[in-house]
Amino acid sequence: MGASDAFGTNSALARICPSAALPAVQAAISADAANKRVGKQLLQQLPWLEKLQARVRSYALLLVIYTTFWPTLAATLLLSWWLQPTTLPAPKHNRSSSSSTAGPTRIAAISNGTSQHNTAQLGSSSKPGTVMVTGGKMTKALHVCRHLAAAGWRVVLVETHKYWHVGSRFSSSVAAFHTVPVPEDHPEAYVQALLGIAEAEGVTMFIPVSSPIASLYDALASEALAVQAQAQGWQFRSWSLPAATTALLDHKGSFSDHAAALGLLVPQHHVVTSPQQLQQLNSEKVLGAGRRFVLKSIAYDSVHRADLMLLPCSAAKLAAYLARPDISITQQCPWILQEYIQGREYSCYSLAHLGRLVAHADTAAALSNLNYKYEGHPAIRQWVEAFVQRTNASGQLCFDFIESAKDGRLYCIECNPRTSSVITEFHDSSQLAAAFASPSDVHQTIIPLPHSRPIYWWWNEVARLAASPWSYAPTFLSVIGGGVDGVFTPADPWPFITLHYLQVPLLLVGNMLRGNPWKKVDLCIGKVAELYGD
Repeated sequence: MGASDAFGTNSALARICPSAALPAVQAAISADAANKRVGKQLLQQLPWLEKLQARVRSYALLLVIYTTFWPTLAATLLLSWWLQPTTLPAPKHNRSSSSSTAGPTRIAAISNGTSQHNTAQLGSSSKPGTVMVTGGKMTKALHVCRHLAAAGWRVVLVETHKYWHVGSRFSSSVAAFHTVPVPEDHPEAYVQALLGIAEAEGVTMFIPVSSPIASLYDALASEALAVQAQAQGWQFRSWSLPAATTALLDHKGSFSDHAAALGLLVPQHHVVTSPQQLQQLNSEKVLGAGRRFVLKSIAYDSVHRADLMLLPCSAAKLAAYLARPDISITQQCPWILQEYIQGREYSCYSLAHLGRLVAHADTAAALSNLNYKYEGHPAIRQWVEAFVQRTNASGQLCFDFIESAKDGRLYCIECNPRTSSVITEFHDSSQLAAAFASPSDVHQTIIPLPHSRPIYWWWNEVARLAASPWSYAPTFLSVIGGGVDGVFTPADPWPFITLHYLQVPLLLVGNMLRGNPWKKVDLCIGKVAELYGD
């Protein structure tokens, strides 16, 4: 997408989402387009041998997966039959499924709405109605569907066209499933599709369970949905932050500046917009004696987030890193140098309404987290409560923290303005749906139950055991014996079966066709983590 194309797309988007015209939002959309363009160019330059290796890996894993199909199917259905009396089934609804590219033509005429709105206040949706949930490929979306369906809501699940086969669409908690265009590729079409689904299904509440890149587009869609609801006299509630706030918080540099201005503790940082600027910063004289900084892409990057490139370092090492074809640091695609703090990592999920913390959960974290256990860290909750109160926030927030091993101080390293997989810690709570539906009636912050069992993903644990059978065996037995699978429930077994034997296999088949190198199959977020993938 060229500059003129991007301008035309943003202009069209601004007609239905006025916030799309804001400079910070335009910059974020342009950065998404630039990152995608760079990724496509680099994929085209990949040697054929790397693509062949990726195809062979996908084929080999497919063979392994299907050797386990019949035993897994039998065991899953047997467990479901045996354990089902302990779990209340979700309400049944009429089911439907469709593929959406845009809403009805009359929706496109909506162009004059206000961008100054708090979508979490629009109307009251405490009485169960129809809720639209995005991000259907991810476990966290399935959990949201189950919570709302158990409380009497009719759930409409949404994903992009690529993921038409997601396991969650087969959940008994899902009444309707729709696919939509990829938001960063077709922003206006994505918003129009959600508008059309909302009108066709009678949506009264919107809960975006966004992928990292989709947060901003879900926020823009939330704005358009609110305008549509007001124009048609619907009651409507959205759990997205405003688009401008989403853009500010999703940018690691502007978030850190914002949090520091609020008097909250964050690491020192430098936003970097060129290789030359980074080379000038690469010295103890500039960065400070005894301090180390880690280099990160500001845009979500599933590949380079594991690089752990520390500065200051030798000029030769930095030059070699910058010479890599997959490293692009520009004004449009900035990176950040963030002070490197050794310590224990944490992540949290928080639901806020008008400056109050309505629901909150946290967990010890890692670079790729596939186990969730509630920690109840008091300093994390205090930090989040202060942030929510001082910003009068309404929406969903995820924060990552490091507790310094040196002095015990808690630093917030980034904010992800969207639903976190930490929400799975509420798997056995009956209160989360009430927090979504009627936050004003929640007078005490909802947290996971005191004896709630930790979350794991069965096949992830099996893979760990296969990789280190003797050393991991005790941990495996402890995790399986003391926790619960993130997807399987006795009353709703089909998402577990279809995730592993439909969703993942078809993604691997797609990878065999493309030949993109991939790092792992992430069962938590329901995708194959491909190089420059989604």
